[in-house]
Amino acid sequence: MLFRTMGVFEVTGSVDAAALSAAKPRRLLLLLLLRANRWVPDAELIDVIWPDGAPASAIGNVRSYVSQLRAVLGPADAGTNRIDRQPGAYRLNARRTEVDVMIFEDLVERGRAADDPGHTVKLLTDALDLWRGTPYEQLDVDQAKSEVTRLVELRWVARHTLAGALVAVGDHTAAITLLRAMTMDDPLREQTWHSLMTVLHDSGRRAEALAAYQEVRRALVDELGIEPGAELRDLHAKVLRDDARPIGPVHPAAPTRPRQPVARRPGRRKAVLFLALVLVLACVVAAAVSQSDDSRGTPGAELTGDGLPAGWVANGPWHSQADGRYVPANVTTRDGNVLITGSPNGDTGHLWRTADALSGRVEAKVRIPRGCDCHRPGFSLWSVAYEHRATEIVFLEAPGGDRQTARFVVHSPGRGPLTETRRVDLTTWNTVAVEWAPDRVTGFLNGQRWFHTDQAGTAELRPTFKIDWLGGAAPTPSTVEIDWIRVYPG
Repeated sequence: MLFRTMGVFEVTGSVDAAALSAAKPRRLLLLLLLRANRWVPDAELIDVIWPDGAPASAIGNVRSYVSQLRAVLGPADAGTNRIDRQPGAYRLNARRTEVDVMIFEDLVERGRAADDPGHTVKLLTDALDLWRGTPYEQLDVDQAKSEVTRLVELRWVARHTLAGALVAVGDHTAAITLLRAMTMDDPLREQTWHSLMTVLHDSGRRAEALAAYQEVRRALVDELGIEPGAELRDLHAKVLRDDARPIGPVHPAAPTRPRQPVARRPGRRKAVLFLALVLVLACVVAAAVSQSDDSRGTPGAELTGDGLPAGWVANGPWHSQADGRYVPANVTTRDGNVLITGSPNGDTGHLWRTADALSGRVEAKVRIPRGCDCHRPGFSLWSVAYEHRATEIVFLEAPGGDRQTARFVVHSPGRGPLTETRRVDLTTWNTVAVEWAPDRVTGFLNGQRWFHTDQAGTAELRPTFKIDWLGGAAPTPSTVEIDWIRVYPG
């Protein structure tokens, strides 16, 4: 079964389409899909079904519509209802492979995380093929509008990233066609014009690049009364004075907020060009629209003078668990990687961000070689403010010396911890990510969503990468290797 919410709403599979044609049950089903796997209060359902005022029989009617939907949709899995009921609320149960929006999100995430540009082209093309029109267009509620805004932005990210990947595989014509379509859809978005001008120039179409600049300038002046920003003006000047040397690759797109990569190990993969594209885009987007990240003064910097990622410091010395100590000397760099070490004497390393944020995203590519059980590598978000110390999101830790188990733990005030373990070979390179906001936390492992909660109650948090000392004998050191870290301001 597939719920298709992008464009005309439909349910495909072994379903009687005619049975889902009535307007009120369709609106109810759409709202449940918008909030899939979460409880939706009866009052919200009633407001959506009867926006102009509900009849006295509304609760009974909702119950009847749910019964109809259950009969048409069948169970979610053996022993699992498609629609659950608890006092005062309903919940639709759906796997991520059953909802087009979720499939779209996962494909975009995997496409952005892929090292190989050819793989990125395939994944993002598959994602964009799912887009048949505006999502949830039959729902006129604030939640739907907010979700549509987010998904439209994610679509732009996917298309822009796809353009960069097409350039990386040598298909400049397809990239230009895509970027031209994007400028028509959103003529005031300067990042897209910047990428289009870059590809045109580097494809030997200098005159078209200059014409594109005049086109975006007219649009900005006519619509907003402003001139193009510094990035576009600088690019225009380069095109005017340099018709031979390539300006650079198109910038693969950042996520919905400006991307600021702060560390990257250079020159290890054959897709070096593609990784370079990500960094170039980060510089352009972050310089144009960065909000409040402390490293925005050097958005393209990879390593600072001390070898650590810009905006990060080695913390300490101060005591950690079991009378261990965090000491700056245990955070070093080697071959372009950040290396955090746990020593046999209990000294360990602690790398943390120099600023808190109420929301954002952090990604890292990490490897954790086998080590001692007494050393616990962990990557977390936590608050420096004492009153919020109970809030901590451990988005990956490695219990056990064999480093074959990954675990997350979400601690929040007044609630028990949310935790889960998964068998993962952490001795190889893995990509971890976490997104947080005051009302939600989502973690990712190797491009796949790993956990999500809207009950974390987060405060202002900062990312940390560390090894904790649990006590006992440590015959050998333990290490964490970090290939790169990227920060996305909230």
